[in-house]
Amino acid sequence: MDDTKVVEMLAQILQNQTEMKLELKQELHELVGKFEIRVENEVIEKIRGLYDDRQVQKEATLDIMDTLKRVEAKLDVLQLETAHIRRIK
Repeated sequence: MDDTKVVEMLAQILQNQTEMKLELKQELHELVGKFEIRVENEVIEKIRGLYDDRQVQKEATLDIMDTLKRVEAKLDVLQLETAHIRRIK
């Protein structure tokens, strides 16, 4: 083989490598973009789940507080009645 053919082959190899490099970069950018979107969607779903759970917990806590207030009011009434009965005896 003469030098020109070797140089032409090397130039062709270099061109092919450059093209493959560009294609791989494009594919990598596409895959990274898809991965980022997927991760964002998963994170958003998990955050939404945590927020929903917090709302449910908040509502349950408010129900418990309301019940506790009613029990405290009834206890106050019973204490007053008991104190009144003791005074009468």
